[in-house]
Amino acid sequence: MSGEMTLRSLVFLVGGFKDEYNEILGRGASKIVYRAFDEYEGIEVAWNQVKHFDFLQSPEDLERLYCKIYLLKTLKHSNIMKFYTSWVDPSNRNINFVTEMFTSGTLRQYRQRHKNVNIRALKHWCRQILQGLLYLHSHDPHIIHRDLKWYREKRFAIVGVKVYAARLYADLSILDELDATKGESDASLFDLIFRVPLGKSLQIVLVRYVDGKTFWDALDDAITPRIKSLTTIDESALSTFRSTFKKRALKKGTFIFLTWLNPTKMLVNVSTEGMPSGIDATIDSSNVTLALFDVFFGGEPVSPSLKASVASGLATALK
Repeated sequence: MSGEMTLRSLVFLVGGFKDEYNEILGRGASKIVYRAFDEYEGIEVAWNQVKHFDFLQSPEDLERLYCKIYLLKTLKHSNIMKFYTSWVDPSNRNINFVTEMFTSGTLRQYRQRHKNVNIRALKHWCRQILQGLLYLHSHDPHIIHRDLKWYREKRFAIVGVKVYAARLYADLSILDELDATKGESDASLFDLIFRVPLGKSLQIVLVRYVDGKTFWDALDDAITPRIKSLTTIDESALSTFRSTFKKRALKKGTFIFLTWLNPTKMLVNVSTEGMPSGIDATIDSSNVTLALFDVFFGGEPVSPSLKASVASGLATALK
């Protein structure tokens, strides 16, 4: 395999971590993850190898990676992945770090393999996830995971404004509410998702620079036709929405979160510097919140493939 000789040459230099399986667990844009064995502890581990020249194009990139590794070293919690060690291999221009290995895949994949799981086990899993998140969020400054995905689509357009990586997040309890919709149409499914008073959030990330007015105009062109008769409450909500974007420069990589708390209230979060840390606007209008949900998950969504992806994932989870 690619990099095999490099790994084997390091076996005796890193104190007992041995790559003896010739197996790649995963491969991403920035690293390759190998299955390895800790000869000291007698356990399997994940060996992460990052090539300097593959993606570290600046000192800032390298510093971010070092900070991430340092942060992982400081985390000690039963519901957080264990970090064992790290080292730099300057001769081969590699950065290596070893972590706890998980062989069951994602929680979603695990549930697909084990379909008849007692609600007690599901609650236990949720409690573990929340305990891990609470530990991260209790740090000062807070630590955010950034990649708790539900379903996503790579790219779609809102009337000409291209965005990247649309993702839908939702309270896992929503699956209990949706159980009654098995076999029903997608329209019934998404209608219930909207009406149930549990949080769901759509994340979009801009793939290119666009000024806030252009973004809002595109979104407004999709929202307004879906409201039959505007009330003063609706106009006030749209004005709040508009002011959130109107004078804002939305650069490439900007995060936008649209979060429905219930059928009449939603939050808007925008950040051009990583994940949002605060609320930019609160929208209190049942017509506007429904219209915006309909833009993405209604009868004529701006991205049919995004809606289909969510529907397919939910259907699998509900089996």
